Amino acid sequence: MDLPSHTIIDYHRAENPSVTTIFYDTTSEKSVTIAKGEVEKSFVGIDRSNNRLLLVKDEDDLDDEITLRMSLLWKFPRVTISTTLQDSYIYIMKHWVVDYILKNEKISSIKEDLLPQLVKMQYQSILLRKEGIEQLMTKDKNDFFELNDVKTLQKPKVKVNVFTVPKDKTCLRANNISAYSELNRLSGIQGCS
Repeated sequence: MDLPSHTIIDYHRAENPSVTTIFYDTTSEKSVTIAKGEVEKSFVGIDRSNNRLLLVKDEDDLDDEITLRMSLLWKFPRVTISTTLQDSYIYIMKHWVVDYILKNEKISSIKEDLLPQLVKMQYQSILLRKEGIEQLMTKDKNDFFELNDVKTLQKPKVKVNVFTVPKDKTCLRANNISAYSELNRLSGIQGCS
């Protein structure tokens, strides 16, 4: 990616989410994905007004329709669902999220297990209590990215934000070592940094 890393970290600091995940638009001419086999189409739901991630489902995980809970729609009435956004597998997360991963043995994949769980926690308060998230959040008060202002005095909330790579920036993605080598070769030929 030819986007300076401080841009994404500054975004994470300013927005103060639990997790920032980076997505890119596959329709952009500067986006390249090299993968073994077919790349799964994902349905990604975002509230564009505040860049909140509200849905992450692979096409294989869906039946014939997408189901959205009423609690999600009440809290986030403007959901945009896209099939052209792809996860770049780059995440910035608070320390309590790492503690949650260590505590929960069922989590084996960030994209398939952790993100959907955290997304649900944004609008299901029962799930927050069941998983003991408030205790993990209050234990993690000295977070490096935490802003010391009035917002931190409010009840802790789970926020999963999306940083979408601008279309004029290059994004290369590989899902295995040989694809990664091929991307390095291509970036050297095309002069990508």
